[in-house]
Amino acid sequence: MNKRVVITGLGCVTPAGTELHTVWQAAIAGKSLAQPVIRFNTSGLRSKLAGQVPDIDYTTVIPPMALRRLDPLTRMVIFAGHLALKDAAVDPATIPPERLGIVMGTGYGSTSHTDEFFRGVVAGADSLNPSLFPNTVPNASASSLAIHLKFKGPNSTFTQKEVSGEAALAFAADLISNGRADLVLAGSGEELSEFMFHSLHQVRALSPRPNHNEEVMRPYDLRRNGWVVGEGCAIVVLEDLERARTRGARIYAEIAATACRSGSDGPVAYDATGRSSVAAMHEALALAKIPPDDVAFVHGSANGSTVLDRMEAEAVAEVFAGRSEPMPLISTRSLFGALEGYGVIKLALSCLALQYAAIPPTPELELPMKVPGIRLVNHSPAPLTGSAILLHSASYGGVAMALAIKQIDHEKPSGE
Repeated sequence: MNKRVVITGLGCVTPAGTELHTVWQAAIAGKSLAQPVIRFNTSGLRSKLAGQVPDIDYTTVIPPMALRRLDPLTRMVIFAGHLALKDAAVDPATIPPERLGIVMGTGYGSTSHTDEFFRGVVAGADSLNPSLFPNTVPNASASSLAIHLKFKGPNSTFTQKEVSGEAALAFAADLISNGRADLVLAGSGEELSEFMFHSLHQVRALSPRPNHNEEVMRPYDLRRNGWVVGEGCAIVVLEDLERARTRGARIYAEIAATACRSGSDGPVAYDATGRSSVAAMHEALALAKIPPDDVAFVHGSANGSTVLDRMEAEAVAEVFAGRSEPMPLISTRSLFGALEGYGVIKLALSCLALQYAAIPPTPELELPMKVPGIRLVNHSPAPLTGSAILLHSASYGGVAMALAIKQIDHEKPSGE
């Protein structure tokens, strides 16, 4: 990287709400926020829980006429974008619009509007709602946010399954590092829809799996038995370090390095060997020049699946085999529910962990698996002693990504 890239603002729309302090309190409580689904009928399904964003008055930032045309994910993205800019205390009007960028990551985009539109296509012209069509493409949210904010710089969307958010962050950081933008909003998220819920249920990804009765998402747990789906989004403000310091910005963390590796597994399989994960984490640490003992914890991507959770824990143990103390490892995906575009939500929680000097526990982890060299944090937060965090994610298809973030000059952020 040429310019150093820092995070100066956070915006979150989650099942815990939108206030950063409230989101953090939910994270350290160690309990899933999944509740019985209320938006659609689940009576014929074994799975009935999901993380659900509460009602939000989006008209505080989106005009009512425009709001009616937007899908649920785009509404969350625009709201989170406003929150992130407010948290960063930056006025985009002071920056040439061609130097303002947006990069989003999402696994599926608006599945509710896509489902409704194509049902209308099948039913015939009389049932077709053409106003839904613009929302059927994955980049609808990034484009709508740019139109809403009048950003005219780089605009991209990454759709890469469970590393969609991380891919967006890597590209956004490069835009700042290479001087192609002065400020970039980088985000990721998903919406909860009946179509997606039923699809995941049909492929038996959701908890409870066959031969299990307990519907709960327990990452790294000996009793893990599948996902509980969720929704939400987060957006972060990225700037270069010099610019952020010049304007007196509060700096959450620096994105010190990103890395991506892929395996040879099929499109619906994780890299069970962990080779792609080990390689990505090694590369990120090497590029960031962060010693193993400076890493406070690894923020993983375990989702209660049999293969991913074990692979990730063993891969982290291998990467930090020379560390003086066991490496703390967590996954917060069970907090709001599993969603493909979770990467930037995870980054936001990691920034808050640096701010509050605490490691949030893995929600619902009761019977931790045993992996030498790893300390699985559960039940309550643990003290944060290092100055850096390594974020790891793995997706179907064998792709693994790692991001290394660190505090600037080992100084604690100045507060909210």
